[in-house]
Amino acid sequence: MCPNLFDYLEKKEDLIEEFIFVKIDKGEVVFKEGEEGDFMFIILEGEVSIVLHRGEKDITLATLGGGNFFGEMGLFSGGKRSADVKALTDLKLLKVREEDIRRLKEGNPELLAEFLYGICAELCDRLYKTDASVESYYFINRALLGNPRFRDFVKKIWNKKEE
Repeated sequence: MCPNLFDYLEKKEDLIEEFIFVKIDKGEVVFKEGEEGDFMFIILEGEVSIVLHRGEKDITLATLGGGNFFGEMGLFSGGKRSADVKALTDLKLLKVREEDIRRLKEGNPELLAEFLYGICAELCDRLYKTDASVESYYFINRALLGNPRFRDFVKKIWNKKEE
């Protein structure tokens, strides 16, 4: 289970007062991969799935619940959304924008430091998990490619696609 962002705060209520409250219904798409993103959400209640669509396949990257967050890459880098986010349940969220971060910096830097520390701790946890997954995939790939029967099988499939 992912750490809870609110565990890093002295007073959860202080943070809640700083951001915009948003409700989203179960089944709604919160945002889609490729959309512009300049804000993130903190989940107060509910659950979302983070999904990539690749051809006919959907790849669920994560399921996140209360106390977690998503969309941070859009907020901190200003880039496009890297995945779809869908509400698995009714959601109560806090919307965090760049201007909210600037306002906290000026008005309550201690709260901003706690908030950013919580974000960094969770991102580190996510990175550790990604490292472990990449290592596993590397060894699986190495084992498969080292198997001559598997290589022959892939060549046959590949040749059928080119015909």
